[in-house]
Amino acid sequence: MFVTLTASKIAAVPYHSFVAGRGVGTCAPTCQRPASDTSIEMRVRVLVNPGEPVDSALRRFKKEVVKAGILQEVKRRQFFESNTEKRLRRTALQKQRARQATQRNR
Repeated sequence: MFVTLTASKIAAVPYHSFVAGRGVGTCAPTCQRPASDTSIEMRVRVLVNPGEPVDSALRRFKKEVVKAGILQEVKRRQFFESNTEKRLRRTALQKQRARQATQRNR
């Protein structure tokens, strides 16, 4: 028997639901407004083998979610981002990648 754990349309879930110790709906209604570009679909799949403990499957699932950057994307999309903020974020990301590339080439 195979069980599949998938994270589909997880970007529509508010970030605070993933924070430990907080339940869904504990935030003000304004933070639950959909941000721009909520139509993204990110999929993470983990196959659970027969006889495998659920805890180890969940651990693998969490690692895949972190590796895919889903929680980071959910956090980024939680609030509206203006065009200026998008541009600044992109230029900062370009600078960071350029720095990392020069450090790798040393």
